[in-house]
Amino acid sequence: AIVPETVYVGAPATYELGVFIADEVRQRLRKNPEFIPPELRSVLAYDLHDSQGARTVVRDGRTYEVHVFRRALFPVAPGKIVIPPARLTYTMPLGASFFSREETHTLRSESVTIVAISPPASGRPPNWTGAVGDLQISTKTNARAARVGDPFLVTLRVSGSANVNLLPRPTFTLPWGTVVPSAERVTIDSLAASVRGAKEFDFLVTPSLDGLKDIPPVEYSFFDPSERRYRSARSSTVSVSIGEGSIVSFDSSSTGGLRRGALPLRNGWGPVLPDAPDRTLWYWIAMAIVPIPALRRIARERPKRRKLSVPGEALRSLADANGASLPQTRAALSAALATRLGRESLRWDDAAEFRKILRHRGVTDATADDLVTFVMELDRSVYGGASPPNINVPARALALYEKVDEEAVRVQRAARKSRRRRKAAKATAIIILAVAAGVGAAQSAAPREQFNKGLAEYAKGNAAVAASDFFGAAAGVPAAQSAWANAGTASWEAADTARAVVAWQRALRLDPLDDNVRDLLTLVGADAGASQRDVWPLPRRLLGWVALLLWGGGWLGVWRSRHPRVAMGAVAVGALVAVVSRVHYARLTDDRVVVVSKPAQLRSLPALGAEAGAMPLTGELLKVVERSGVWVRVAGQENRDGWIDAARVLDLNGRPLRN
Repeated sequence: AIVPETVYVGAPATYELGVFIADEVRQRLRKNPEFIPPELRSVLAYDLHDSQGARTVVRDGRTYEVHVFRRALFPVAPGKIVIPPARLTYTMPLGASFFSREETHTLRSESVTIVAISPPASGRPPNWTGAVGDLQISTKTNARAARVGDPFLVTLRVSGSANVNLLPRPTFTLPWGTVVPSAERVTIDSLAASVRGAKEFDFLVTPSLDGLKDIPPVEYSFFDPSERRYRSARSSTVSVSIGEGSIVSFDSSSTGGLRRGALPLRNGWGPVLPDAPDRTLWYWIAMAIVPIPALRRIARERPKRRKLSVPGEALRSLADANGASLPQTRAALSAALATRLGRESLRWDDAAEFRKILRHRGVTDATADDLVTFVMELDRSVYGGASPPNINVPARALALYEKVDEEAVRVQRAARKSRRRRKAAKATAIIILAVAAGVGAAQSAAPREQFNKGLAEYAKGNAAVAASDFFGAAAGVPAAQSAWANAGTASWEAADTARAVVAWQRALRLDPLDDNVRDLLTLVGADAGASQRDVWPLPRRLLGWVALLLWGGGWLGVWRSRHPRVAMGAVAVGALVAVVSRVHYARLTDDRVVVVSKPAQLRSLPALGAEAGAMPLTGELLKVVERSGVWVRVAGQENRDGWIDAARVLDLNGRPLRN
């Protein structure tokens, strides 16, 4: 059944279908029947909530379990609409045995017909745009501390019994500011017995006058099918306090957010800085070279006890035996000292030369004097016939040798440190020279001439010509932030909003800390991507240098073994900053970002006949997700996603994606 059979276009007709299952049949069913609803055309359908669920009825002495399928159907065009039959397929066993065969049965419902008629022309108000139902409208805003030039949001909420998905946008204008349509949101009450819900329409309002202002009531005309007449809903007045602006001036008669002719140019070419350092090969070579000395030291210098050489072991054996002769002791000491001091042999008959050799190897004066004195006494006893010293000669010789060995080791380590410092200094000098070579790249004179020509043309009032000159200068030197900023300003004055957004976006991405350009993008009146989630307010080049300094300083600390925990912390932070720098740079140079130049509704598929969705605004920032022929699939804020002709969007060089 369908009730009523004759409805107005946009008004609901309730379609009901009942499935009656007899008790004896239900007890024999081994699986649930398969229900296939009718195929619907020329209508929009919504499933209605059935609060009662399955119910039981008795008819002609038989008990049935009844399941009801209900839908609300909204005709979208006048005419006769036939709802085809629904199908129910079920299987019944042929016998009582569990293994008996099953027989499949199919039932079909009756087909029903709807006659859709257009709302009457008599009494139709001039502001009626096609809304049908029983509706109310209300106004709300997020303007808590609004001021001239700062956009805020006004939301009109239309609610009631209707097909809320197809409700048209209300007409909304303000005499004291500019209004730009924005997002739409739909909510449907799935528990209601009829189709009810609400649709919210956002408007971006940019005030041009300060003071206490009223958002006037908005009148929304609709056709009420239950009363068969046209009615109007009216919202209440909302007051907002608008403060004085502090960035740029506005003109209430202008169609845009910024007043044409109010924006000055940047007269100076400004410094053209090199690109982020982590975009160069030498940067990553330096990042790879810096840890090498510290890693070599960690690998080679392990805390282990130095073993005595073989002559030293022989001297220790003589001392332990405590019965060695003086010549044996002298020979073992001479061999041990020669090996330790790197000499083939030692002549210690010349005390001055012997002391010089010891001092050259880093032995202290006190140890050298003790050793020279001991050796002279030993020689006098061995060769001069003097009485031997009144001490344990082998033990004394071993003690002096170990002292020489310890002091000579300390000096060798110091010498190795000195050599490593010299190598590190050379590597640092090479890095500094490479950086100086990158920073000292010469600038072309031709782009500056175009820049100066653009200034002159803008002063004459030729904004379009000036914009072309500034774009040419920016193309010659892509890092010239002033050229991009002036190209945006001149394009805005030439009424080319899309190219203005492109140029200001490039200027902001060259210097994310430029608040002036960020404010200009905000005041365009569309989502031009000036929010901090689009372009992070982080320096474009500084992060790379900070990462390199932390990385190099941390590994230098590890190499010098000073505050190892602090040094490794600096290494970790440097690596993290390097990752953030790369992510930040990738966002700034993302070639998928595009700007809408010719608005068109987004399509659900890459075809003109596909379902149309939201319409992006001129100057709105989108991101290309997919390409298909002449179409590109783009995504924006408020979860807007769809296909648009590639010729209607510009890349961040100001060129359309399709000529």
